[in-house]
Amino acid sequence: MSFWLKSLGVSEQNLDEDWFVRDRREWFACPKRGRPSFHVGDRVLIYATGHQRIVGAVEVTKEPRLDPDFVRKEGEFDGDRWPWVVEHVPLLIVPRVGRGPRLARADIDTLSVRSKSHIAITPQQYRKGVAGLAEAAGLPGETFAALAD
Repeated sequence: MSFWLKSLGVSEQNLDEDWFVRDRREWFACPKRGRPSFHVGDRVLIYATGHQRIVGAVEVTKEPRLDPDFVRKEGEFDGDRWPWVVEHVPLLIVPRVGRGPRLARADIDTLSVRSKSHIAITPQQYRKGVAGLAEAAGLPGETFAALAD
């Protein structure tokens, strides 16, 4: 199992504050630069570009697939720019961007994600991010332990 930070939103269009109401889906798109590095079982922190906040933790459920037509049909994305689809199940979501923990809560430098769709993170960074999400959701610390492993 690997751990990742995946950005949602782009520099020209950040996520809306109530992103989960609008973007409730169990997949994200990746750029055409090549097959994304995600694999089934990987854990991913979702990061709101422009806000520098973590808004969710998900688990990848299928290998990435090149499917620009799906992206065009299912989302408001340019399937040519973002043709890779990665399906996941949500583990913990903060539906309002402003409630999510800042990247610093997970010891992630904001410069490390600049101009990148996703980056590898350590298991410790993932756990700290999930702990921040749990705090934002008002969950007691022991509740999120299963999500962090």
